[in-house]
Amino acid sequence: KAEAKYLQDLLAEALGPSYTNLSRMGTNYLNQIVDSCLALELKDSSLSSYIPAVNDLSSELKVEIRSQNMKKLKDKSEEYKYK
Repeated sequence: KAEAKYLQDLLAEALGPSYTNLSRMGTNYLNQIVDSCLALELKDSSLSSYIPAVNDLSSELKVEIRSQNMKKLKDKSEEYKYK
């Protein structure tokens, strides 16, 4: 029994806190991290994975906004062409 307790403590120390032992707020934060990782298509939740993914997402958003602005300008140009 003592050996089982020792091994359990050793595993708990090596693996960190158990998901089931987290507070409700801790569980919510962990779920948000998981959702963010999935949305950003990350391999892991390290900061070195987040930064490039967020930068890529920002770049994609800038391109999309520029494309929308160009379309609006083109539409306005066509509108004035026929007046």
